[in-house]
Order: sequence, then C-alpha cells, then structure tokens
Amino acid sequence: MLLAALLSPVNVGQAREILESMNPNDLLDEYLSPFVSPIPPSHNICHLALVLLRSSMTGTTPFLQSLDENRFEALKRVLLELLFSTKTSPEIKIAAAHCIGELCFAIVSYFDDFWPEACESVLQNAISSASAPTRAGCLACLTAGLAESIFQIDPSSSLQMLKGVLEQALVDPHLKVRTQAIITSVSCCYFLQMETDKALFLPVFAAIITTLGTTVMHFSLDSQVDTFDAATKGIEAILDIIAMDINLFREVSSDGHVVSYSSLESLAAICLQLSSKTALETARTKLDVDEWKSVRRLSFELLVSMCEASPPLCRKLNNNSFVQEVVRCCFEFLVEGEDDLAIGEENLSRVIHSLGTKSTMRVCLTCVEVCLSASSSSEANRRRGGLCGLTVLLEYNWNAAGTLALGDLINSVLNYLKNDPDFGVRLSATNCIASMCTNLSPELHNFHHAPVVSTLLLSLDENVNASSELRVQTCGGLISFVQLCPVDILQQYSDAIMGRLVQSTRGWGRGRGEGEIEVVQGAVTAIGTMAATLKLNFDRYYTPIVTLLQAQFGEEGLLEDGLVLLKCKMLESISTIFLAVGKDIFGNDGIAFLRMIATIDLNSLDDNIMKTYLLQAWARMAKAVEGENIAPFLPLIIPCLVKSLQQKIEVGGEEEGEEGRGEEQEEELESSQIKQRDGSIVNVRTAALEDLLSAIHTVLLLSQTLRGHFYHYIHQVLTAVGPLVKSVYDDVKVYALSTLQFFVLSAACFSKTNFEARSAGATLRVANFAIERIAHVLTSEGVEASAEAIMTCYQSLTGIIFYASGGFAAEINEENTACLQRDCNGVTENQLHVLVTLVLASLASLARRRAIRYAESQFHRIDNEFDAEAETTFLLENTEDEKILSVIAFFLGILVKSHAVRFMSLEIVQGELTERLVGMSKEHSCVADRIFSIGAFVDFVEFGVGELGLEGGDEITKIGIENVVGSILGGVRSFVMGGGEEEEETDVVILLEISSHGCLCLIKNFFHVLEDLKVAEEAISLLSNVAGRETTATTATAKTTAIYNSIEALSHINRWPLQI
Repeated sequence: MLLAALLSPVNVGQAREILESMNPNDLLDEYLSPFVSPIPPSHNICHLALVLLRSSMTGTTPFLQSLDENRFEALKRVLLELLFSTKTSPEIKIAAAHCIGELCFAIVSYFDDFWPEACESVLQNAISSASAPTRAGCLACLTAGLAESIFQIDPSSSLQMLKGVLEQALVDPHLKVRTQAIITSVSCCYFLQMETDKALFLPVFAAIITTLGTTVMHFSLDSQVDTFDAATKGIEAILDIIAMDINLFREVSSDGHVVSYSSLESLAAICLQLSSKTALETARTKLDVDEWKSVRRLSFELLVSMCEASPPLCRKLNNNSFVQEVVRCCFEFLVEGEDDLAIGEENLSRVIHSLGTKSTMRVCLTCVEVCLSASSSSEANRRRGGLCGLTVLLEYNWNAAGTLALGDLINSVLNYLKNDPDFGVRLSATNCIASMCTNLSPELHNFHHAPVVSTLLLSLDENVNASSELRVQTCGGLISFVQLCPVDILQQYSDAIMGRLVQSTRGWGRGRGEGEIEVVQGAVTAIGTMAATLKLNFDRYYTPIVTLLQAQFGEEGLLEDGLVLLKCKMLESISTIFLAVGKDIFGNDGIAFLRMIATIDLNSLDDNIMKTYLLQAWARMAKAVEGENIAPFLPLIIPCLVKSLQQKIEVGGEEEGEEGRGEEQEEELESSQIKQRDGSIVNVRTAALEDLLSAIHTVLLLSQTLRGHFYHYIHQVLTAVGPLVKSVYDDVKVYALSTLQFFVLSAACFSKTNFEARSAGATLRVANFAIERIAHVLTSEGVEASAEAIMTCYQSLTGIIFYASGGFAAEINEENTACLQRDCNGVTENQLHVLVTLVLASLASLARRRAIRYAESQFHRIDNEFDAEAETTFLLENTEDEKILSVIAFFLGILVKSHAVRFMSLEIVQGELTERLVGMSKEHSCVADRIFSIGAFVDFVEFGVGELGLEGGDEITKIGIENVVGSILGGVRSFVMGGGEEEEETDVVILLEISSHGCLCLIKNFFHVLEDLKVAEEAISLLSNVAGRETTATTATAKTTAIYNSIEALSHINRWPLQI
C-alpha cells in the first residue's frame, strides 16, 4: 500500500513520486482504500489518507473536477460514514469533518451546486447526536467550509441556523465540543457584514466569554491537559475575533447606542486573572508551571491586543481601572526574570503607544518607583524590571505626571550602574542611560553632562569593570551621548573620551575572547561617532586615529579569523572620519584609502554584512573626496550595487520548502514573514532586505554627490531602481522614490557640460521615467500609499522639476526656486498634464480620508468613546494631512514658477484644478485647505502671469479672475472680521500673510482688474485695516510681514502716506 510506504523512511521518496504521477481517480481510490479494506488499517494510515485527501482538494490542480461521478459519490458516502460512525476515533472524525467542509465549499464554488445531505445531517447532529466526538466533528465541518457554503446558498436564514447551533454547542456538557464551538464562531465572523447580522450574533459572543470563563475555572482547579488545550484554543479564537472587530463583544441597543461592555469586562477579568503573578504561583507541579506560563502569556497577549484594537473603549473598562491593571501586569512580567523580561518590555511599549501617555504614564511611573525601591539582593529582578520599564517610558513623555525630577532620576540610574551588586541591574542601567541620552536631550546634555560622562568612562575602564558585555553596552551609551551632544560641551571631554576609546581598542588582536572583540567594535564605532559630531574639531585626533585604524584594517587575515564585523566597523569609522574633517585636512589620504578598499572585490564577497558596510563606505567617501576623484572607482561599485538592487528577498510561501530543510539552512536563513497585498504570506530574508536598503541609500548618495559623473551608469541603475517603487516594504519604496530626483539631477548636469548629440534630451527622458514611476505609486488602485510615501513622492517630484528646469543649487528652497528660468522646457506639456492630474488625485484622496476620519470620530462620540486620547490621535492625523498639503503646495508652486504660461494654459489647470482650489478656499473650509488654495492662487498671479507683464491677459481671465480675487480677499477678510488680535504664528495669521502678499501682487499688476470687478475699494479697506495695526513682536512674524505687505500695496496706489 502506497500510504503505508509514505510512513516508512526507506520508501517515502518512491511512494511520493508514484502518488504525484497518478491521475485523480486512481489517487482517490488510494485515499479511500483504508476505509473500504476488509482488514482494518492502522490509525496513522487512516489519518494520513484524510490529510492527503484534504490537501488534494485544496491544491492548485483540479482534483475534484476530474473525478468521475461514481467516485465522487463514493467520496461523499465514505466521509459521512466516518463522521457519524460510532466506531470512528475522535481524531479521524475531525479529519473527516475537515474534508466534508472543504468538499461542501468546493461543490458550491466549482460546481455551483449544494450537498443537502451533509448540511442537514451536520446541523442536526451538531446538537442532537449522543456522541460528543460526533458533535465536535459536525462543528469542525462548519468551520472547514460547510458554514460558508450554507451562507452562500441562503445568507439570511443561514445565520439564524448557525446562531442556534452555536448557542447550544457553547453550553454543551463536553469540553471539546464547547472548545470547537468557540473556534467555529470565529469562522462565522466573516459572514457578519451588516450591523443587523452582528447584533444577531451578540448572544453568541457573550456565550463565548462565559464558556471561556468556565474553562479557565476548571483549568485553575485541576490543570488537566484537556482543559489546558481548551483554554489555549479559546483564547486564540478570541484573539482572532478581536483582530477582526472588537465591537462584536459590545451590547448595543435597538437604536445603535452602546448600552453595555459587560462581555468585554468579563473577558478582561478572566485574562487579568490568568496573566497575574498570583495565578502563576498557584501552580503545583513543574508540568503545571509550564502550562500556566503558556496560558498566561497568551492571556497577556489578548489584553494587549484589546488595547490596540480599541483604545477609547479599553480606557473606560471596569470604571477606568482596566488600564492600571494592564500596566501593572506588564511590570509583573518585567520583574519575573530573563524569560519574561522581553515580553514585558515589548508589551509595555505597545500598551503605552495604543492607550496614550495621559492614561498610562502616572501608573507606569508609580510602578517604576516601586520596583526601584527594592534594595535587597534577593530583589534584583525588581530593580532590573524597573530600569527596563523606565527605558521604555523614556521613548514617550517620560514625566507626564510631573512627579520625578530629571537630575534625581539621572543620578539614581547612574548609581545603579556604579554600585549595584547585580550584573543584570548594571546592564539594564547602562541601557537606560543610553535611552536617556537620546530622549532627554537637550536638558541632559546641557545640565547633567558631567556625571553621565564620568560614570560612562569609569564603566568603560577594564580595570574597574571586568565584564566585556557591560563595557560593550557602555560603548553604546557613550555613542548615544555623543550623537546629540553640543560640540562646545563635547570638547570639554573629548581628550578623556578619545583616550579611553583608544585604550579599549587594544583588545582587538587574535586570540582574544569574543567579548573583548565586541568591546573593540563598540570603541571603534564610538570613535567614528566622535568624528561625526566634532567634525572639523576632530582634526587634532585625525593623524593618530586614522593611522591606528588603517593599520588594524589592513591587517592580513582578519576575514579568515572571523573578525569580519570588526573590519566592517573600522571601515565605517575611517570613512566617517574622512567625511567629518573634510579634504582640506585629509588631503591625499582619502585617495590612498580609496585605493586600499578598491582591492576588496565586492562581487566576490559572500558576506552580506561586509558588502553593506563597504558600499556605505564608498558612499561616504564619494561625499568626502567629491566629484571626479571618485569617478574612476565607479566601475568597481556599480555592478555590485545593481546586483544588490536586483536580488530576490522573498524565499517562497509560508509552507514552501518546509520539508527537508536542514537545521543549518533554517538557522542561516534569518527571515521574517510578511503578508502581501494578495493575502499570501512570504518569508523575507532579513539580511537581504538590509543589503537592498543599503544599496538604494548608496545609489542615492552617489547620484546626489557625483551629479554628471554618475550619468554614464544611470541606465543600469534606473533599470534596477525603477521596480523598487512598487515594493511592499515601505522603507524600500521611500528610498527608491527619494533617489529618482537625483537621477534627473545627474542627467541635467551631464547635459549642461556635454553638448554632443547623445546628451540631447537626456534630462527629459530620465524625468519622464521618474514621473511614470511616481505616478504609479500615487494612483495605484486599491492600494493607498502611506503618508510618508506620498510626501516622498511630491518631494521627489519637486526635485525633478527643479533640476529639469535648470536648478543646480544644493538646497531646494523658496529663494532658489524663485530664480528658476520662467517657462522653460523642463518637462513636456503632456508631463505637466500628468503632474496636475496627480495633484488632483491626491487632493481628492486627502478629502476622502478626512471625511472618513471625521465620520468615525462622530460615531465614537455617539458611543462615548471619543476621549482626550482619541482627540489627540484625531488631531495628529489631521496634522499629518496638513504636512502632505504643505509638500504638495511647494511642488505646485515650483510647477508654476518654472513653467509659467505653459502651465497656466493647460485646460486642466483652467478647469478642474481651479475649480478644486476655489472650493478649498471657501470660508467654511478648514484653514489648512484655505492656506493651500489661496497660496496656489497667489503663485498663479505672481509667477504664472504677473512676472510676465501681462496686463489682464488671456491666462488670468481663463482661470476666472473673480474666483482668484475673491479667494485672496477672503483670506484677509477672515482675519479682519475675526478681530485680528492674534500675535502667534497661528493658521489664521499665516493665511493673512499669504493673502496680503496676493493682494500686493494683484494691486501691482492687476489693479485695473480689481476696479473692473468693483472690489478695489473693499481691497483697500481690508488692507488699510491690516496696515493700521500694531504688533508687539520684536522679530519678523507672519503678522508683521502681512502688515508690511499691506502698507506696500497701499503705497503703490498712493493710498498710504509712507513709502516702503
């Protein structure tokens, strides 16, 4: 029998080949053979047959469609007999049930038919069968696909039937039936699309919580394997429901208002009980402890998932005490020891991030103080947990409650590093100091630098601190301090720091322990950080440090001796020093170093880490030596860059290649999983992804720095970078989008200095390529780009237009864009049309997002779930939209400034764009929209028409001058009618500044138009109101600028006594 051969390690390969070559009918005969054989086969063979059968039914090949009618009927008969037979074991029943469910779904999907026999039998026996395994099997049928097939045939009545079955199954006396009922309930959630459907199932979800509570009670009393398995599956099922919609556990009145959270409160109470340290201490045996830890961690995950699913709801659970209990639970994990420390840290961060600092910070600080007050040697875990918790809090508003003085806090943590007898506490204190240096700057650097530096240097001394691991962490803390330290303060300690770091590099030689080598790596990295911060002030250390590092870097055999990362760190540090001090100091040393690293063949490196560091070093050296000096080395760099850009970082589906993969391959393939847009799961090679990001960043720096010298390689690199803008990884997409503008810069610089035929149109071709790729990101259907990706798109488009229009300045700002040649041929008319279309699409998308967010906030307010934290989140999301608008505004401005009348003459500008801007400029619109639209109209008047000297020409007439004038005057009117007392840089004052500048442009160039529209006197009146105001500001502000704009405009028509 082939199935028996599959269980034999000797014959498995041959048996598998035979099975794969069989036609579907013969294959089904083989699968069913154990169940029609007169000699009962083993349990394992029967189970294997059903597993393979289900795999064939769900596979990509048309298995079921190829079966003849007799075999198809035999398949259905055998499966039903297995499910309902009293002789079938529970495991075989479940396997048969899964096959029945898949078969029911397939019959509906592939044959547009129905299997009424299975449906009636399963629904009836799920409730009435005397056999608990049969009842559980029937529920498994529903989970596997039968429920979905019933729903497709009759959606309305099927939900009512399923509800009745589940309600009875959830109170079944048998534990496994109740557990399977919970799992089946999860699969039914996918059918609940309408609010009425969700309301129908509310009793089912309430019963799930009750069932879980009963299971947990039994588990805590007897700790049996069955109840452990039931508790685990129950919690996992509820996790799935919460991931879909936590509101399924709310009780809602007939008019849609929330009336009770009792089910969620019960669930929270159950999970808090399971997650507590007290529950863990009730375990009586080692087996019980392991099981309790598993259930405890799962319950804790459920609590944190609740917080992430609905922060406003969780902040009010249990009379607002739920938040405190969850935070305390996080700290209980933090003080448990090494195993649970990472779980506590990660989940504390998730809780604070989701619930907000206002709700969590006070209780967090209280827990930290309690943990740090533990002084006895037996309470070291509590002190360590407190320091780890504090490290997490530092990433947020650490002192929201205002209960801790910064100096006292810093001194307390430094004291733990210097004096605590426990190594783990000292290690956590070092990490905490590193976090302080990052998150408490500039206060820490300005007022508490002395004790921090002295303590770190003391801890870095091997005579005082023998632990290499602790010295490695100390190097990290020192790096964090140096990165944000003001140069004048850092110079006070630079000699002491550099002396200690050089001393620490002495442990690099062969034969030293791995820990000592890591200390050297940390010290070398810190030296590079010192150079990056001190810049030219590092010149006094340049010669001895570079001589030392180059000597060590050039040492033979470092790669063979397993010191690859050390050599990488040296490479990073040396190139950072060259970039920091500049070529006036390093002179010819830079070229000599380039020749040294050029001897390393990039294409022969199997080690991704070395390749990544080497590429980054080339990029730094390109900026350091500048221009043509790096060009001779590009043939060495570009092929490796292209290879890295084109590498495949996915390694197949979730299940692909699992069998037969050796342990060494599994360990070598460091990967993470990501869900793609089509729902499939892929494994991603982490190292390859990092290498890809490094390669894109290197290309960005090289193209930005080398400009025209990079053009000779631009075709190779464009071909590799172009597809990356479609990447599902945001970091890859953003880097690729950022790089596109510098390809245009490279082409523009090459065209400027090369007049041969091959350079003609180079800039236009590269710009067209870049615009097409960016347009794909902004207009992809069904995939909305992230806010960062959208902003990067428009920043890159701004650079493309700037460089294509003859701008070569290092910085793209208002001053440099105003100097661009008007109406140049940077891009074609067709490209201009595409760009305006992209702007319109983005504005429409922003309006939709804002409308959806506003509607959601209103629903939350109705349900009393829109608290202060939710309001803060709402405002932050609005701020994000305003940032996007600001970037689009700058881009639109550069289009007008560079293409002037060609831009203004487009039909889409005169029609759709103007119409959209007019709508956004109305007084009932939000201020951000008015700033954007009126700013665009001001650019139209000043650069699109005004500077061309057209006296009311066709262009300004076509865009509807009355709309332009009305919008601009409306901005001034809003300030005047509002009282005009604001001094701060509020949105209303910024709107006034922009509008007053627009009035100035109109009066200078188109005063006769104002007179024709009979708004000249209103304009004069409004500007006179602004010009006559006083300001208390001592420096230039938006308000003072508006006042001066108004005075200048009035002076231009002799309506103000002072001339500006």
